[in-house]
Amino acid sequence: MENNFIPTPTPWEELFTNPPTEGLERFIIQDLKASGLKAETLKEAGVYIFSGKREDLKKVLGYSSYQGHELTRGFTLLGFPYFNPEGEVELTRFKVYPQIGDVKYLHPSGKPPTPYILPEVWEIANKPHKPVAITEGEKKALKLTQEGLPTIAFSGVWNFKADKTAREEEDKYLLRELRSFEWEGRKVFIFYDADTFTNPKVRQALYELVFKLTALGAVIRVATWKASEGKGIDDYLARKENPKEALEELIAKAKPIEAFAEREDLRLIVKGLASTEFDTSPEVFMSLIKALSKKAGLTPKELKT
Repeated sequence: MENNFIPTPTPWEELFTNPPTEGLERFIIQDLKASGLKAETLKEAGVYIFSGKREDLKKVLGYSSYQGHELTRGFTLLGFPYFNPEGEVELTRFKVYPQIGDVKYLHPSGKPPTPYILPEVWEIANKPHKPVAITEGEKKALKLTQEGLPTIAFSGVWNFKADKTAREEEDKYLLRELRSFEWEGRKVFIFYDADTFTNPKVRQALYELVFKLTALGAVIRVATWKASEGKGIDDYLARKENPKEALEELIAKAKPIEAFAEREDLRLIVKGLASTEFDTSPEVFMSLIKALSKKAGLTPKELKT
């Protein structure tokens, strides 16, 4: 827990109705509205604009200055509480306005990468008949959940696992929050930024995540859209007159990994398969190997080697 720090609730409805015309808060409201988020969504998720003192921030982040900048002076912080299965706040990640160099978000010191899972998403952890989405970033998870698709978000595409910060050895393979979900037969839709798929490292992370969840029985589909229509899924849906309908169309067109995969991704696919344990689902592994080898123009034996 966060040393019993209790943030002052932010009056989102008032700020959305009468947006500030000066100060950094006006950029926060613009940012949230650009993602198509509603005041009620933010309120229910416990999102807040930090208004405490330096010592309060240190309780939450473990530090109150960053790269020589005092965070309670000249900056405004937007807090996203991260919940455990019991609905308690485990940690809070902050988006900082203005950003510091290339840094947009601040993560609590000493805390491992943790999936952003809202209480209503935790409620379906053991209900595999309920589909879920996976994305990168809290605002996107809030937007997708707001539109009716429960969503898990990572703070980075590789943050479905941990390294030096692992709480237990299994976290190095797949974080325990993800392992606590029942995946067998569950439909999972991945919504990563439209322009990130051109990055081989992002595609490699995608393949490894897909293979690991597939090995647990998940039925994965990857949603795609043109970057010109919006970089993130929140941008994409916010531009649509009927976001729920637009989301349904993306879901209907989402591709299984063998259709999404490109032949030039062969090296990435092999690395992802080598990083995945298919011991509990050998039949799933063989089915996946056959589909991907056909796409690559190889025999299953050639792909495995």
